[in-house]
Amino acid sequence: MCLDFVKDTLKTAVDAGYYNRDFARNTWAKSYERLGFAAYRKRDAKDTRYCFVRALAFQPAFIANTGILSLLFEATFGKHISDYRKVLWSCMRASLAKLRR
Repeated sequence: MCLDFVKDTLKTAVDAGYYNRDFARNTWAKSYERLGFAAYRKRDAKDTRYCFVRALAFQPAFIANTGILSLLFEATFGKHISDYRKVLWSCMRASLAKLRR
């Protein structure tokens, strides 16, 4: 993967005085997130899993991004099981909506 640009950017940030731990974590997390989406578009499940897990490790707040979680689930368990999970989830939401009325 091409993370050399990120490394160079962080080195430049250190030289410019902008570097701090939060900046580095956010930069790495967003970089891995973008690489994960690119790997998903190429249908590379291994790189998709790796990038999204790294993004979550650097920025745990990404757990709220259901797009990342959905693609990570699909890359881990496959398209068929992911589609089944989506159907179950929509049925469960519909049932909960009926209970709330």
